[in-house]
Amino acid sequence: MRRFALLWLAPTCLLLALTVWPLASGERTLVLRDVLNTHLVLKQHGAEALRQGEIPLVDPTRGGGQPYLGNPNAFPLYPTNLLFLATSTLRGLNAHIWLHWLLAPWAIFWLGRRLGLAREPAWVAGILYATSGFFASLLNLATVVAGAALAAALVAAALGAAEPARRRAPAAIAVLWALLILAGDPMTSALALLMALSAAAMLQGREAGWGRLAAGLGLGSLVALPQLVAMLRILPVSFRGFWGYAQGGMVGGWDLRLAPDLLWPFAFGRPDQLLFWGERLSGGDTPFLFTLFPGLLALLLLGAATGARGRREAWAAGVAALGLLLVVGASSRWLGWVFQLPGGDLLRFPAKAWLLTAVGASLLGGIGAERWLSGRGRRAAGWTLAGAGALYLGAWILLLPLRGGGWRLLRAVAPERIPDGWLDGERLRLAGASLWGILIALLLAGLLQLGRRRPTGALAAALALHVATQLLLLAPAWVSDEADRYLAPPAAALAPPGTVVAHGFATSLLGAPDLAAAGAERSAAGLQRFLHAALAPWAGQPAGLRYELNPSPEGLDQFMTQVAAGGLRHLGPRQQLQVLRATGAEILLLDREWPGLELAGEAPLGGSRLRAYRIPDPLPEAAVLGSRRPAPSFNDALAAVADPGFDPRTLAVVAGEAPARDGPPGSARVIRYEAEAIEIEAEVPAGGGTLVLRRAYLPVYEAAVDGKPARTLVANLTRLAVELPPGRHAVRIWADRRPTRIAFAVAGLAIALVALLGIAGWPARIPAPDPPT
Repeated sequence: MRRFALLWLAPTCLLLALTVWPLASGERTLVLRDVLNTHLVLKQHGAEALRQGEIPLVDPTRGGGQPYLGNPNAFPLYPTNLLFLATSTLRGLNAHIWLHWLLAPWAIFWLGRRLGLAREPAWVAGILYATSGFFASLLNLATVVAGAALAAALVAAALGAAEPARRRAPAAIAVLWALLILAGDPMTSALALLMALSAAAMLQGREAGWGRLAAGLGLGSLVALPQLVAMLRILPVSFRGFWGYAQGGMVGGWDLRLAPDLLWPFAFGRPDQLLFWGERLSGGDTPFLFTLFPGLLALLLLGAATGARGRREAWAAGVAALGLLLVVGASSRWLGWVFQLPGGDLLRFPAKAWLLTAVGASLLGGIGAERWLSGRGRRAAGWTLAGAGALYLGAWILLLPLRGGGWRLLRAVAPERIPDGWLDGERLRLAGASLWGILIALLLAGLLQLGRRRPTGALAAALALHVATQLLLLAPAWVSDEADRYLAPPAAALAPPGTVVAHGFATSLLGAPDLAAAGAERSAAGLQRFLHAALAPWAGQPAGLRYELNPSPEGLDQFMTQVAAGGLRHLGPRQQLQVLRATGAEILLLDREWPGLELAGEAPLGGSRLRAYRIPDPLPEAAVLGSRRPAPSFNDALAAVADPGFDPRTLAVVAGEAPARDGPPGSARVIRYEAEAIEIEAEVPAGGGTLVLRRAYLPVYEAAVDGKPARTLVANLTRLAVELPPGRHAVRIWADRRPTRIAFAVAGLAIALVALLGIAGWPARIPAPDPPT
């Protein structure tokens, strides 16, 4: 064990630790794609509430109050939320990501050991997985990276359920399955479950501990019950509840013509430079996974695994093939019909199925390492390495001339918008990557030769070389920047705390920002610095700003908010202003002028200016409106709200078929206005009125008028409303926590039972008594 720790664990773990240290120390933060723009936005309010000892149902900083506990993408109950009690939200979010990166090789190692691999090849499999382009591409996706880190561990625990001696296996299954649910990505959880069930069926069959496996999965589901109940409560009014998962089409399929990415990292553009020029091969989409480059050692060991026979080899190869089939099939004319079948819309992110391929291929790499250490498979490994080296050499020769065949090939693939100068840079980058490939191939060849006499030391050295080169070549997948830049909003003085803001460009509400005009650096870090200076939601939330029409991208926010935000940019300026007034937005942030609007303030923004415009006469926190117009559909409501004659201070546009009503407005005095509790003293005119709140409608809200239950309604596209009779009334609206409390009580009992199983183990079988003689 000591030799294994020094020779195999120490070098690889040290290299990984050195890579994550700038993040772990809090000096730097990940900035690419979803880290700030999605996950940090979703976590800001929840983290602050947790510091106050609360787990909120509603996040009032987004869209007038969007779901928090019911939104899995916010992973509100995942254990790493406890990090927010000890550090800032930004650093806690980074820790959630890098901790799972460090956990990933150990999960594969556990599975490899359960499949019968010795320590060394099992660790090789784990390192191949954690340093693959697939896993590196997940380091900006906080929910997917957690599921990907835990998936193999669930398979290992499921296989352990078949062994009576492993009496704690059901507890391990329950913990891991609960974590996978709470991690927040349903598709990754489903893929992990598929691997676990298929492994038990194929490798153990009737001998699998199906009862203990079912018990563990059931208990894990009960532990995660608060998350599931909260999601089911908001699902009917969410975008996904209305349209399902097919709306918006498939995202992240993989075309076989993108296969060069398996040999050249970021073959079609680097994410840190905000450049992807393979749209013609990917159907116009930027890749969900930035690169799939596994590294030369992984390819070499896959070659060594060829010829291996057995159930575990067949399962690993089958899982890898199934993942590839799902990923490629989404963009295939022959397999695309599968995704049109009932339930196929749940696979709208087919690239996530690469998890199956990555796990299966990593295990095959571990099997290849086992064969190589025993003297088998070395010829196939050598031929694989020679073939890859020849490809790199040929590519280097092709790409070296300034306007040679390599450049012409790139020009034929790249869209016309990519200038020749940029393409020259890509040509040189790919030539450099080819040179790296040649160098790594030569080093591995030398180690292979050394391995004839000392195979263990040679493979350990090759694994350390693999980790070092992968961390170097894949670094653009985890772009970071100085954390201190993002911990203080620079332009908060433009609006006081509590202001409701509509951001015209940081959320693409009214169009994308003009980075060139603003002089922003064309890089991932440059873009995030620009957005931070522009008071993007994740920068303004800590200053107390609330952002309107800012739904999260996974589709579990209120349907009406998501549709209104998506459609706003297609309206004219006057109609856009009317919709913003209807939501109660008070300030509009823009990087351009808006004639006719009062300028409340401005601040430098690169080479441009960040302008804060005051929106005239928006919906107040609470208003009693005597006039009412029915809106049988969302389009009817949008037309009524966008009409130039609409005034949110006098007219309520109410969803449904209620009769129209004309009357003067009443008055509303706010007694209490909190995230989950609102109290209003209302004066209603003689003809009756509609109380409209600057709060998004959600089915978690209950209402009472003078102590009697009242029905909640949707008004002004997205707002929460209650109909009131004439006179003075005390109105109380609150988020109903009764289902949540019941779910937490059940989860508490389930946790106690899991803890008991973890301590005492599954009840041992009582042997049948001997038959009487």
